[in-house]
Amino acid sequence: MAKAPSATKSPVAPPPPAPAPPALNSGIRDLQGTLVDQLHKLESSLDDTSDPNAAEAIVREMQELSHRIGMAGSLLFTQQSAALDQKVDKIKAATAQVDAAVAHLSTMSAFVGAMSDFLGLVDEALDLAKTL
Repeated sequence: MAKAPSATKSPVAPPPPAPAPPALNSGIRDLQGTLVDQLHKLESSLDDTSDPNAAEAIVREMQELSHRIGMAGSLLFTQQSAALDQKVDKIKAATAQVDAAVAHLSTMSAFVGAMSDFLGLVDEALDLAKTL
């Protein structure tokens, strides 16, 4: 004869809570916002130039910024870091030099130099973020 099932069942443990989503890295978010702002400023500056060489240089720098905006987006969920925050602060401070160079596009070498220096700082921050 088959044994009747027991009236008491062993309690089933509830499933563990879902892990919390990763935190957004505020430094990278700020960096991405700064880059987007610079991209918009360069885009606006295209309306103020009639020199095809200047327009070409602006578009090239806009492409460089767009690439780094995408890179920052792919790193938004990296670990927070004081060193990264310091690099982002340096980048924010360097935007004044880029703004001044954009305002005086007649000196293309100064514009390209300011953008190169600025993008070098951005690259340092992104490279650091990749290691976190």
